[in-house]
Amino acid sequence: MSGIGERADVLLRVEPEVRRYVDRALTRRLQRRAARMLRAVGLYDVELSVLLAGDDTVSSLNEDYRGKRGTTDVLSFGQADSDELAQWHQPARRSQPMLERVLGDIVISLPVVKKRTRGAARRAQFSVRAAMARLAAA
Repeated sequence: MSGIGERADVLLRVEPEVRRYVDRALTRRLQRRAARMLRAVGLYDVELSVLLAGDDTVSSLNEDYRGKRGTTDVLSFGQADSDELAQWHQPARRSQPMLERVLGDIVISLPVVKKRTRGAARRAQFSVRAAMARLAAA
């Protein structure tokens, strides 16, 4: 990552239920790629949360927030409106802590990703990219 004023923090968590699909190399790769994508679209000093989850979690969130039963491969929950996003295309001033610049959350169902593709890592990276595009276009 670059210095102060050009950071993109990606917080990545893995549910115990799906740890068997994930190794340290995958989590580091996902974090680096997500941070690089944020910088590539000009979003600076933002925080993004990614959860690699099981079907139960994703199914519950899908029903609670989208009113749809069953699981899906990826969900995104934006926490910024379009005015905030426009301001975030510039590095934060020192008086504006990054905690105030939370882009949102991405939740990926690794079991669904694994079923749909041979390479869970490749599909997870694609899912992060697709969800980030939705968040950045809020």
